[in-house]
Amino acid sequence: MMKVTDHFCGLGWHKPGGQIVTNGGLSFSTCKKCGRDIIRKNAANWRAVPADMRVVWRAAEVDEMTFPVQRL
Repeated sequence: MMKVTDHFCGLGWHKPGGQIVTNGGLSFSTCKKCGRDIIRKNAANWRAVPADMRVVWRAAEVDEMTFPVQRL
């Protein structure tokens, strides 16, 4: 059975919960309503992470990170 909050998230009304991480101009978090990984660029609305992307939640040193080319 679908929860009401799933409907809101389906409309793009995700709400970040807990930690927000910024990397390469993108912000990442986990939606506190549906539990999915979410992403936003600048001050845009939060969206579910696209299917061709994967969020890796781990600490890393700057020299071991690779920064993806951003699509415009």
